[in-house]
Amino acid sequence: MSKLVCNFDKYKGVQLYGMDIHIQRKTDNHSNKDIDLSRKHLNYELVAEHQNEHYYTRAKNRIEQGYTGKRKIRKDGVWTGNVIISSDQEFFKKLTPGQEREFFKTAYDFYCEKYGKENVISAMVHKDETTPPFTLVNCTFNERR
Repeated sequence: MSKLVCNFDKYKGVQLYGMDIHIQRKTDNHSNKDIDLSRKHLNYELVAEHQNEHYYTRAKNRIEQGYTGKRKIRKDGVWTGNVIISSDQEFFKKLTPGQEREFFKTAYDFYCEKYGKENVISAMVHKDETTPPFTLVNCTFNERR
């Protein structure tokens, strides 16, 4: 039986520079040995708008639009979350390319419905890895503050 993998991490504004370089594969040097750069062209983004903007710029703009608090936004504060969704190799071997795309699109749609499409900075599927992960970078706001 296959297993679903889901991981969530928080990132500060300054960390978005490195995140953008890694997720967008803007360098050939990666610590992850499962990345095959000859397959980089197979990666795809589920968020079409703002693809040419850097993650830092996208997050800063979204925070400026959505933040309603009274305090100034801290540069060293948490700006984004990073959700990674995947499964094991056996799961993906059973899927057609269309079914695989639908699997990741369903995860993206679920997130957008629950937290808002406007809060998604990036939604990248990495086909250049041994087992494809879906990496969603997002800004969310705490309504209680």
